[in-house]
Amino acid sequence: MNLEKEMLRFGYTRKWFDSGILSEEKLLGQIEAQRVEGDADYEHYRYAAFREWLKASTSADDHSVSCYIELALSDGNSIMAGSALADLMDAAWLTDSQFASVAEQITKFGGWTSKRISRAALGRELRRMPLTGTLFEKCISQNDPAVHELLFAHSDLTYARMEALSERGANKALRNRAREALQGKRWLGK
Repeated sequence: MNLEKEMLRFGYTRKWFDSGILSEEKLLGQIEAQRVEGDADYEHYRYAAFREWLKASTSADDHSVSCYIELALSDGNSIMAGSALADLMDAAWLTDSQFASVAEQITKFGGWTSKRISRAALGRELRRMPLTGTLFEKCISQNDPAVHELLFAHSDLTYARMEALSERGANKALRNRAREALQGKRWLGK
């Protein structure tokens, strides 16, 4: 088997290996999976390589993040590339400057990215700081189900804030879930 030829067939370049996002072992696994499954949508394999690298990473230096961004931006499938950058933007371990770099680059994929950047930025805030009234209101006013899901997981969620979610949650399922939570939990300061 000509590994170089297979690499090109999957849409990889040498930079994928140089960056550490793809290894020869992973490529061989993808070649075998493609042979068995017959999936000729090679962007699925490239996307899987991005996701596996993110899952395995607990941090990354600026060079590695820049390589990831460069590989995504140079990919021929813009839908997959935008998704790969959105996934990177959600990495909790990104430094503030790395996050800013990803947010700047993802805007090249169009209007949908502004909401996605706001969602990721609010997620970063919710992970890093207490849930103040101002932050809670910013999250509620976003009217984004993904952001409201993050609120449910926050340890500073009070009875009054759960009531606000039951009234102003982004969708019916979230509002119902908040109503159930209000009935099923003992709340301090109620």
